[in-house]
Amino acid sequence: MMADPGCHWFSADGKKYAGLAVRGKTTFRNRDEATLVFKGNGLSAKLPVGKTLASSKRGTYRITMVGQAPDDNHLLLVIR
Repeated sequence: MMADPGCHWFSADGKKYAGLAVRGKTTFRNRDEATLVFKGNGLSAKLPVGKTLASSKRGTYRITMVGQAPDDNHLLLVIR
């Protein structure tokens, strides 16, 4: 999701997080303002706005928006 300060956040349980750890399968929906790039654990994928990505593959993933300013939050997702 988009929200200041930091611009980019996970939204879970009504709270904002720059990093999130989950167990098992997770579903991620891009509610940002541009395409997001997921990288980590052998995955490199682009997720357009409004689309959903589901994964259960354990690992650490870094998520950035295409054209993101360097001082914005870079998201970290850990699937255990």
